[in-house]
Amino acid sequence: MPLVEGGDIPSIYSDKRISPGEWLLLKGENLGVTKLTMDGISVEVEYYYDEQPLIRVPTHLQALQQHQLILESPFGKANYFFDSHHYVVATDPAGEQSLLVRSNRREDEGIDDDWLSIKEKDKAPLYSHISKGSQFLYIVSQKIKPKGIVAGASTYSLELSSYHLSAPDKPALLSRIDIELDSRPVTSVLSSDGQLYILGSQSLSVVDVSDPVKMQSYLQEGLALNPLGLTSYVDILALDTKGTLAVLDAYANRVDILSINSQEMKRIASKSVAPGHDLPSAVRLVHDPRNASEFWVLLSPNHRQLIDGLVKNYQKLNNKESLALIDGTLHQIQQLRLENSDLHLGQSWPLDKGYASFFLAPSIDEGHLLYTSTKLDLFSLVDNSRAAKYSLKRAKSLLWDSVALGRVNEINLGNGQIQQRASGVGLYFHVLDAPDFGAVFSIMKLGPAFSSPYISPHWGIAIERNGTYVRRKMNRDSLFPPYKVGRVSFQY
Repeated sequence: MPLVEGGDIPSIYSDKRISPGEWLLLKGENLGVTKLTMDGISVEVEYYYDEQPLIRVPTHLQALQQHQLILESPFGKANYFFDSHHYVVATDPAGEQSLLVRSNRREDEGIDDDWLSIKEKDKAPLYSHISKGSQFLYIVSQKIKPKGIVAGASTYSLELSSYHLSAPDKPALLSRIDIELDSRPVTSVLSSDGQLYILGSQSLSVVDVSDPVKMQSYLQEGLALNPLGLTSYVDILALDTKGTLAVLDAYANRVDILSINSQEMKRIASKSVAPGHDLPSAVRLVHDPRNASEFWVLLSPNHRQLIDGLVKNYQKLNNKESLALIDGTLHQIQQLRLENSDLHLGQSWPLDKGYASFFLAPSIDEGHLLYTSTKLDLFSLVDNSRAAKYSLKRAKSLLWDSVALGRVNEINLGNGQIQQRASGVGLYFHVLDAPDFGAVFSIMKLGPAFSSPYISPHWGIAIERNGTYVRRKMNRDSLFPPYKVGRVSFQY
């Protein structure tokens, strides 16, 4: 929307849905505002159009509750009640699309019946991020070559797209840029000041997205190899707005702290998160929203790499004849603290050894964390180093015997108690906690099939409040890692 002070605003810029981060024009008479609040939160008037105040809708409104706007002026007080609409976004890499659904307080399930799709022909959308102000969406996609995504390529071609979430009816494309990454893409993170860090297994690319119309890629760097000579980074955090990053090395079970600017990157601290443990157990990082210098590490059997041969490589490097695939790994959450450019291990919390955990996320309840996990029985079935036809044939009975193959759990960091939030027959993947909806997570739902490999996978997302939404059937190769289940984001 063009912001030209003093003029009128064409109605074509409104679909009468109010969403977080959107511009909202208040029309009436005698609107010389002395005080303006929304659900008790003070709101500033940004502009005046023909003496009508224009405000920015604040973030973190409850998606399924009615909101109250109170305007006070020298002439009195006025109230206005409205609903807010929030997007849930899910990337579907193998389906070459991102799906979006809006919250709707007036619908029984709290969401619109119609889902929106952003098609990505010949591109696999990997990660999605919503800006701090909630008005913009960023999607990182990998370009698919004619023969598909090539494992072990020297350079990976990515595309970054930005969208305006408050555009009428559906998100509007703002800009696209190409990005090169020197190693396999594994994840990305968006800092609060609009810097997008795209992490590869051995490299990093940085894009300034603070202006979503003029995004700029300004740094591509390789990451240092660990002492074993092998490196596979699996996660990244932006700890502040000064370019301080935490990256997680799965091979070495180590966290590195990096300092980065437009010209260079350097490592300022490093810490093993699993002292005395040989097998890779590092899976995920998550920031403590209450303390900028503290974060947590999820330690669990790292099947994304173990099944792909990491254990065999490790055995060759260390001349060890046998290592247990599961028993040598940790099942816990480890706290870390960055203080005076040094990392310190804090408290740790044990997790269930019968499950492999994938993702970690802060809970809406302060002092709690959510994590997704899947029964280790599933991985013994889909380990392609075994006789796949024999082992997968057992899946039929496993699917019917198990009602909690996948789980979303919540751990209380105060007492270590674990509560199950969701469970079902499937692989539960990326998760977040959304107001009014509860856990929102991407899934590979599993069902029986009558032919080898006797498991039928389907892609979808799940919302704790409502249940599972299966959107399409997946190729049976999807049962083998690395998993292409995608990520979810929420417009807070």
